[in-house]
Amino acid sequence: MPLVINPKGWLDNFLDSERDVARALLESFIYLNQESTEQLLISAFRSISTMCSPGHFSGARTDPQVWDQLRQGITVTYPTGENPNPTDSGHLFVRRTRQVMGISETQIMDPGGAVQRLIDDPTSPLVMIDDFAGSGDQFLKTWTREYDTSLGRMSLANLAGIQPVEIYYVAAIVTWMAHQRITVGAPGVRICSGHRLSGRYSVTDSRSVVLPDSLRTQARAVISASSARAGILPAWNFGYHGLALTIAFSHSVPDATLPIYWHQSDTWKALVPRS
Repeated sequence: MPLVINPKGWLDNFLDSERDVARALLESFIYLNQESTEQLLISAFRSISTMCSPGHFSGARTDPQVWDQLRQGITVTYPTGENPNPTDSGHLFVRRTRQVMGISETQIMDPGGAVQRLIDDPTSPLVMIDDFAGSGDQFLKTWTREYDTSLGRMSLANLAGIQPVEIYYVAAIVTWMAHQRITVGAPGVRICSGHRLSGRYSVTDSRSVVLPDSLRTQARAVISASSARAGILPAWNFGYHGLALTIAFSHSVPDATLPIYWHQSDTWKALVPRS
């Protein structure tokens, strides 16, 4: 177990009556190190070759030469937060994995630059890379955010509405919610994931695979009570959008993961600290 994880200290946060649920949550906790995350990303990235439009790099799946042409011809960007900044996880993630995917620095652009590149060359596929898509919010906000271009203020959504473009969203892990919302909110975008989490990976799902049947009914009460002791606001007891996930990466812990895993205070020890 990675040294950053503190299972004993974390279990000590819980009352005796809560320990069965706490142990089950600990056993269900998924920690992905850098190597595992990169392998998921590679798998997601390679799946682009199976989704290419007919006649446009469509032989990439079976022809290494066509795959190399596709890989070298794409523009790569990343989703950004409400107030875009260089510390956004997508920005850091795409640069850290640049070598793994065999793309050059010149192919990487911020979303505004990527919109302009599509205007200049609509035949170049655009690949937006991310580590994790929980609710899909960050992608959708980037999709509709307008940037200054040679055609005036323009978003990826605007551009996709006026000319044919080929856009892929590549993420190591995509949840059921993100997949559904992006499919509806950005029709035509091809979603490539290393692994897709179904709703059953949520602690609060009635058929959750995270907890045994005998603990599902009491888990919500235990999480709410322990979150209150930790000082977590009630609206955040089950993470962003109430997704209640049990996953963490070595480089970050998603907002959609249960806060009791990563929260730290005078009254609460984190299982894994949030970077």
